[in-house]
Amino acid sequence: MLGTYQHTLGASTSLTAVQPYITYNLGDGYYLRTSGIMQFNTRTNTSVIPIGIGAGKVIQLPGGYTLNAYAEAQPSVYRAGDGAPNGALRASRGALATEGVHGPDNALGSSAVAKAQANHNDHNPR
Repeated sequence: MLGTYQHTLGASTSLTAVQPYITYNLGDGYYLRTSGIMQFNTRTNTSVIPIGIGAGKVIQLPGGYTLNAYAEAQPSVYRAGDGAPNGALRASRGALATEGVHGPDNALGSSAVAKAQANHNDHNPR
């Protein structure tokens, strides 16, 4: 669980945010997740409590890379005040080098994933 409090000197924001984060592994790299961020702004009297409902997949790539992708809907089960959202949709993907991290060729962008995929194709010809 993550909690934060923000207060601006101009007194336009006094925000408390709480984010519970729960995952449940299903096997074969699939998982369920929830991570809705509850927000309470005492200056604007705006509050929102979403519930997250999402799923993701972790894929081990050759070359020591791991790819993680997920999508999560976060409908608001409680909202009050002007501008409180009805919900949100979060989606992300990312690559992580889990071994052999040396030198400038290990940038974790699309080039690293493409390099890992090319390496996979070299070892598994069609």
